Amino acid sequence: MGNDEGVWAYIGRIWADHGLLPYTGAIENKATGIYMVYAISHFLFGFQAWFPRLLAIIATIGTAYLLYLLIKKLSGAARAAIVGMAIFTLTMPL
Repeated sequence: MGNDEGVWAYIGRIWADHGLLPYTGAIENKATGIYMVYAISHFLFGFQAWFPRLLAIIATIGTAYLLYLLIKKLSGAARAAIVGMAIFTLTMPL
């Protein structure tokens, strides 16, 4: 777990355990959704990192599939859609 993910997990944990809302006990400028994911993760599964990462993987796969459908509809070519989806998927880790 890196620095950013550790801060998000900490803020989510204090939100889930102590009811301290984000932006009141810590200084961070991310959207509330990231803290909600970590708070729900901590509430349901305790201290671990696989649930938020699994959600991120599912979101990336879903976005790649929606991108494939959009490119296929706009261009009419399945090959172009596959290339666009592959470029998106391969550049996401960067």
